[in-house]
Amino acid sequence: MTVDEGYEAAAAILKEAADRLPEIRSEEDAKVQIITRLLIEALGWRHGDMVCEAHHENGFSDYLVSDGERKAFVVEAKRLGEIVLGTSSKSKGYYKLAGPVLKQAHSGIIQAASYCQPYGIPVSVLTDGINWVIFRPWVPQAYYMDKQAIVFPGHEAILQDFSLFYELLSKEDHRRSTYQVVFDRIHENRLVLDQALTSPIASSENGIVQKSSLAFDLEQVFSNFFAGLTGDDDPGMIIDCFVETRESRVADFSLDRITRNVLGNLNPQERDIGEGLKTIVKETVAGEVGQTIFIVGPSGAGKSTFLHRFFERTLSPDVRERCIVIKVDALDASGAEAVALPWMTERAITSIEKQLFTDGYPLWNELLALYHLEYKQKSNGIDALLYQRDKNAFKEKFAGFVEEQVAKDREGYLRRLLSNIVRNRKKLPIFVIDNTDEFSLDYKIVVFQFFQALRRSVDHCLLLFPATDRSAWTFSNLISLIFIPLGHFSFPPRLLEKCFVKELNI
Repeated sequence: MTVDEGYEAAAAILKEAADRLPEIRSEEDAKVQIITRLLIEALGWRHGDMVCEAHHENGFSDYLVSDGERKAFVVEAKRLGEIVLGTSSKSKGYYKLAGPVLKQAHSGIIQAASYCQPYGIPVSVLTDGINWVIFRPWVPQAYYMDKQAIVFPGHEAILQDFSLFYELLSKEDHRRSTYQVVFDRIHENRLVLDQALTSPIASSENGIVQKSSLAFDLEQVFSNFFAGLTGDDDPGMIIDCFVETRESRVADFSLDRITRNVLGNLNPQERDIGEGLKTIVKETVAGEVGQTIFIVGPSGAGKSTFLHRFFERTLSPDVRERCIVIKVDALDASGAEAVALPWMTERAITSIEKQLFTDGYPLWNELLALYHLEYKQKSNGIDALLYQRDKNAFKEKFAGFVEEQVAKDREGYLRRLLSNIVRNRKKLPIFVIDNTDEFSLDYKIVVFQFFQALRRSVDHCLLLFPATDRSAWTFSNLISLIFIPLGHFSFPPRLLEKCFVKELNI
């Protein structure tokens, strides 16, 4: 249907209605003889596009007009003459919904809008068959009652501006969303561009430049060259490229000394700067209490690379052999606090099992060693008769107990592994908890307390937290409350020029 065909149909419908106006008394008369006919015969909608008395959360609308699954608008119909306008104008006008012209129609406007807003229906219509109020029930970043409605005060107004009436309510123009352009022009939202855009580059010049054969050859050369600098295929390169500074050498000295302190409890007089961090690790391995160390520096200062290099290259082999390094990277977790600790527990267990057991998991005798106390308690206690009568049956029953304990109490299993490392194997567990700076303070506190509890459970344990200055300062305030031995080493920002030159020289 075209706008001209719609105009002819509307003129015939409205003339017929004007001749029979005294007989159109009720709301149903207005709906059947005027509203429905205009929607179908003049605006191009079908009977199947309209649902009458459609149910909404707050009532029933007279018409819900849709184009397939796309809801177009709601029509709230009133009895003929019920919509009173505060103007004597007989021409189409733009009036504020909350203004004086539509004051007596406020209840109908609010009712029609309430049917649309929960479903995002873009247009509302309030009419008694003669006066038509068409408006947007919601406007971005504004209260809809402060915006203008398009009001057709009578049949003559509709026929005088039928092209606008058709653009707002016809099926043809609804598919083109013409109503958006109309209302955006009235509301001055400028949501729809009404002028063509001009490209800064002419379409004739906008194209892909063909690469030369030399460019193709060099692309592969440079790609291979710079890919090699990332160290993805050569993890040792990252260590080799680490740029030593005065601060990193002091940290080497201190961390080595802590490790040796727990391992060997060396004479304090041996503390000279030259041995550095190596002595710290050695002392930690033989001491009676563990340590908590913060490696402090800005993001990108090389804290993680420093620790990786320290355990791979700096620490002497005899001390490194007595250390079990357990790396936990918080960035590999989901970040949800509810699952953070279980995930870190699993990551620590996996790392320890790979380093302790030949097959990467404990065999029966190795599990038996972890639960030896429970084995003795049951064989001499509640299951003593079964143990004396049938040792194999007892072992099968005890195996079920161990399986349940390992599966259900993962933190308890982790503590047993740590105890086995310290008391049976005489080695030092070292936790490296990296990248906690990316998370909230509450998250960091929970993680910090969790690993402190693990450290206290075995005494001989070293905790290393690479952290920024801000995180270290936060934790230093907590230390006074929970009394944890703490040290820290500060790193300056990395000198990118030196790092890049060193990579090129390798």
